[in-house]
Amino acid sequence: MAVLEGYSVLTARFDNDERTVVRAQLKRDGDDVVIEDTILADEQDYKWRELLKEMTVDEIHEATFKWIRHHQRELKRIALEVAKRNGWITSDVTVDDDIGEKYAHLKPEDATAGDIAAEVAAAQIPADEVIIKTVFDEEPNQDFLFQLKLKLFEEQWVQDCADRDLKRELRKSDTVIGVMTNAIAIWNSSED
Repeated sequence: MAVLEGYSVLTARFDNDERTVVRAQLKRDGDDVVIEDTILADEQDYKWRELLKEMTVDEIHEATFKWIRHHQRELKRIALEVAKRNGWITSDVTVDDDIGEKYAHLKPEDATAGDIAAEVAAAQIPADEVIIKTVFDEEPNQDFLFQLKLKLFEEQWVQDCADRDLKRELRKSDTVIGVMTNAIAIWNSSED
């Protein structure tokens, strides 16, 4: 069977922060028609069960991360273009420059893509303050937590881990310390 009769899955990504909705791109068999379909990430949902026959949950997380990274990069490109056009930046800063990537997790949650000043201000925060705020904060920045998990799931030693329970615990972790504890457990399991 298939997610949708007569279609093959090209890719799928989570479409909400709770990871309960999946947006799948489907290609019609026999031609180049591509459509999008919304799927509930629920074991009771037929489409979800069919999707999992073609992609693993880890592959969906990875596709989500790549989609987010692509769109963040595009927003940065547009912000730089606007900033250069308006004379806010006169140097040859590019999307590939480190400042945005290096300090992206420090942006305030209400910062916009064009808020270049926030990136520069973030660079001025002392490292020890950042570590204390991100690691020991009881209510961590959810974007930072999500990015940390996604970066860990990109690591080959996490991908190679056969223990699905350890991976699930890593995915469900809701603090930085919890994420790191579960990542260490996965690392240690690979040494056995």
